[in-house]
Amino acid sequence: MSYLDTLANKKIAILGLGVSGLSCVSFLSKFRIKPFVMDSNLESKGVKHVKLKWPKINVYQLDDEQLFAADMLIISPGIALSTPKLVEAKKRGIEIIGDVELFARINNKPVIAITGSNGKTTVTKLVTQLLNDAGHHAVFGGNIGVPVLDLLAKPFDVAVLELSSFQLETTDSLKAKTATILNVVEDHMDRYDSFDGYVDAKQKIYEHCETAVYNRLDAKTQPVKGATCSFGIQSPTNNNVGVRDCHFSDGDQQICPLNSLKLVGQHNVLNALAAIALVKPFKVDAAVIEQTFKQFKGLPHRCELVTGTGKVQWINDSKATNVGATVAALQGIKPLCKGKLILIAGGVGKDADFTPLQQALNEHVDHLITFGRDGEQIAKLVNQAGLFVKADRATSLDEAVNKAFKLAANDDCVLLSPACASFDMFANFEARGERFIALAQEAYHV
Repeated sequence: MSYLDTLANKKIAILGLGVSGLSCVSFLSKFRIKPFVMDSNLESKGVKHVKLKWPKINVYQLDDEQLFAADMLIISPGIALSTPKLVEAKKRGIEIIGDVELFARINNKPVIAITGSNGKTTVTKLVTQLLNDAGHHAVFGGNIGVPVLDLLAKPFDVAVLELSSFQLETTDSLKAKTATILNVVEDHMDRYDSFDGYVDAKQKIYEHCETAVYNRLDAKTQPVKGATCSFGIQSPTNNNVGVRDCHFSDGDQQICPLNSLKLVGQHNVLNALAAIALVKPFKVDAAVIEQTFKQFKGLPHRCELVTGTGKVQWINDSKATNVGATVAALQGIKPLCKGKLILIAGGVGKDADFTPLQQALNEHVDHLITFGRDGEQIAKLVNQAGLFVKADRATSLDEAVNKAFKLAANDDCVLLSPACASFDMFANFEARGERFIALAQEAYHV
């Protein structure tokens, strides 16, 4: 009997009808398993979609009677396990999982699992490209916009999963071939009681994995037990990966020159090293790695150079939604900037501590322009510490870009790396980045 057969007679409730919730409904329906769905908003797009496409599936407002009648709850990553109704459901013995856990119980193909505060999507895409260029049939999914259950409808040899801490909270059965925590910095402190709670959620990715790939310079990424492979900028030892004589290296073996990688910044060198370590069990040839690195252009809104802006480099790093991402961007971009570095930052800080940004501002930034709800907190880092950084406030991104345009001269860099989420002014980081690009190009009449 397959695992799906065991679900046939269970009362399964799907909570939340976003992308993953709708994917769960679709997947179970294909196997004639009829869940019921619950959402706090019966007028949501997800609810309307279910009623239209699966009219026989019952849709309920989130209430105790229906919730506690379920045998299993499949919840959206956006719903915290600390939600009182879920705490009570768990006390009553109701199983609570997410779509990644359901995938893990059904999938029998190799998995590479990737999490971290920053760089997840870049590494996920790079690993997938490396595997495909080496002749494997790799697919990616998870927190990257493709629900994991959708992958099961496709033929593949390897699944490369980007996983958030929210998804990992409800995942216990994943058995990855290789798994990594790329880095851990404060993020989502509006969800977790403490930084340790956030780290603990990330650490779940290592449970049952064959090899844990960790960052040598970030102790929070190191697994408690099991086989390991580490990555870092320094020269590697044994079977670890690193940089030796300006080459990406696996132990004593040189793979390819550093300048093969077209992605900008030291943080992307680390991303590339992590990717090398993650694909090691799949025997990807050094020549394939070099060719992939030469062709891989990176992703939008991640240290993306804006075209058509003359001799001033305008760089869109809107995806930097936490302090660690902005610090990494500053460390990576400053060595490449011949003139002044002008930073635009601000937005919604998600209750994060901005203090770790202070040293990076002092070492790398010549002029700071802040905007958004928590921009003032970032500006105070400069004012309170008496740093040699000039700081301006703007009421909008449009005004911030206008100020930067007036300040910038040839060889300067203008970097949008907000260290904050976007939802005080924009629908998402993509919309914020696209507006930045448009404004920069308009300033140069592109």
